[in-house]
Amino acid sequence: MNVRELRRPDLRALLALYRHLDPADPVWEPEAAEGIRLETLANPRCRHFGGLDGSALVSAYTVTVVRNLTHGRRTRGLIENIVTDLAHCRLGCGAQCWRTP
Repeated sequence: MNVRELRRPDLRALLALYRHLDPADPVWEPEAAEGIRLETLANPRCRHFGGLDGSALVSAYTVTVVRNLTHGRRTRGLIENIVTDLAHCRLGCGAQCWRTP
């Protein structure tokens, strides 16, 4: 699996993958979601990463790096929205995706 930061052309595949995370969520058209994506990425501490099997996005997560006043002021990373395509579940794709920086 190839793990990399997701870019603008990956938005449609990411939105489709998010359907596996919560099928009850409203369906977003890429044009409507683009504003939220740009706002998120305007923060240099927030990024989306994905694992690709060939050219298919099969797993993804969002990481936000937070400066911290606790824990010795060590920076922390918050990982959210970890999702794997149902056809790839239980194959280790999710774990491989978020463990590969």
